[in-house]
Amino acid sequence: MDVRAVIFLAASAATGSGADALTEESSGIIALIPYLVITIFVAIVIALLLSIFAQSKSHFKGGVALTQLPGGGGAPAAVAPDLEIAFQKLGGKADPEQMMTLFSQELEKRVAKTAQELESKYSTVLEEKERELEVANHEFNIVKEKHEQAVAEKKHTEALVHSISEGLIVVNDKGEVQLLNPAAQKLLGGRDKDGIVGSKLNENLGEEQLVSMLQGSSGDKERDIELQSQSDATKKVVRASSAVIEDESGKTIGMVSVLSDITARKESEEALRASETRLRRIIETNADGMLVVDNDGIIRFHNQAAEELFDRPASELLGLPCGFPVGSDERKELTIAARDGSTRIAEMHSVDTQWEGEDAFLVSLRDVTETVRMREELQRLSLSDELTGLYNRRGFTTLADQQLRIANEAGKRLIVVFVDLDKMKDINDTLGHPEGDRALKAVGQALQQAFRASDIIGRIGGDEFAVLVVNPPEQGETLLEEVERNMNVRNAMDNRQYDLTVSVGFTRYDPAQPCTIDDLLKQADEAMYEQKRAKHGLA
Repeated sequence: MDVRAVIFLAASAATGSGADALTEESSGIIALIPYLVITIFVAIVIALLLSIFAQSKSHFKGGVALTQLPGGGGAPAAVAPDLEIAFQKLGGKADPEQMMTLFSQELEKRVAKTAQELESKYSTVLEEKERELEVANHEFNIVKEKHEQAVAEKKHTEALVHSISEGLIVVNDKGEVQLLNPAAQKLLGGRDKDGIVGSKLNENLGEEQLVSMLQGSSGDKERDIELQSQSDATKKVVRASSAVIEDESGKTIGMVSVLSDITARKESEEALRASETRLRRIIETNADGMLVVDNDGIIRFHNQAAEELFDRPASELLGLPCGFPVGSDERKELTIAARDGSTRIAEMHSVDTQWEGEDAFLVSLRDVTETVRMREELQRLSLSDELTGLYNRRGFTTLADQQLRIANEAGKRLIVVFVDLDKMKDINDTLGHPEGDRALKAVGQALQQAFRASDIIGRIGGDEFAVLVVNPPEQGETLLEEVERNMNVRNAMDNRQYDLTVSVGFTRYDPAQPCTIDDLLKQADEAMYEQKRAKHGLA
């Protein structure tokens, strides 16, 4: 709940006692109206009775006839007309009992008549008073309802103030503490609430920074304050947020401060700063290139080894994109281009971290350029023929198997060519093995010239070569002609005592009739031997 709302509700509830007094006084005055009207009526009746009694007293006295008045033989002129007529009916004589009867009858008539006159005269007044009474009762019920609502809101506000985890302190414009909830009391070290509420700030609160803030003299709206407990001398860090309380005219009538215990947060921040300091030292002294990269891929920190690995100064790294995607717990190899055009290979490993209070990645980059090149060389040697530089049998069959799978999926045709160097044994026996090696290299070079780079060429045996032709021509014989032409070119270029000749055979691969690369090599080998026998005139 907003602090201003809480204070306003508390103030409204506090003014509820005045409303009670006003309501009780109004209801008392309204309740007296009927009694006042009755009192006035009774007073009028009594006055009338006294008037009649005074008139009748002059007519008789102790049973003596009252006829000796001027005018003779009748009632006195001052007697009321009705009594005079009755008196005359009695012959001008009446004993006291008769006179009392006449008097009583006359009195009843006059009272009835007077009552009728009063009723006529005051009925309008009574109706107005009744209406006023109804209005007053209605207003009283409204005031009562507002009062009950104010009391309920006061209780609700008090419950909220006492239940919130943040401390709440309210002071008036005189610097006196008006409100101190249990959370604030706890944050102030368990001080006695009764000793603080109603007193001046600087008398019992004791915390100079908080007092200065609540008095408005510090000019701060928010400040972190260190408070010490009186019971166990422990210290807490409290964030105090203050605001001015104003009345409807805008006049300042006090200050309110909300106190939040941020001790744990401060301890965490301090631990984080210490951790970042240790991390910074580890990064700076690490032999591997180290980067701190934020979620946007921007380099926030790096060490000297990273500058050497990237071959760039700090001005070309810090605050700039790292140039490669970074994820959580990721491992991969990166190719890094140096400013001199050379490339280096780094093994990257990234983990989640915190840097200056924000999520980031800690990236380690280990220079594995030499390791990768050695690995590639070993791999090349395991798949390549060291003498000719072509694929060896293992390399040829591995790549050929991949092409067969691709051909099966795409429905493409292939051709496998088998090449055998003629008279290889004679060359070795006559001219020696070094010359035999030269002859094998020359055949390999001629085959590289005869076929495209997308075709797979390998030396699969001592003097045997194989070629897997991707996207072959319709006429496979043109491939044989191309091999023969390039062999002639090689013979013309090389200064040898003899010419190199080869026997060639080929077979086609149809995805509709799948088979293995070994089957294709066997078929091409048989075709090659048919050519060799035909060339030497053998059956």
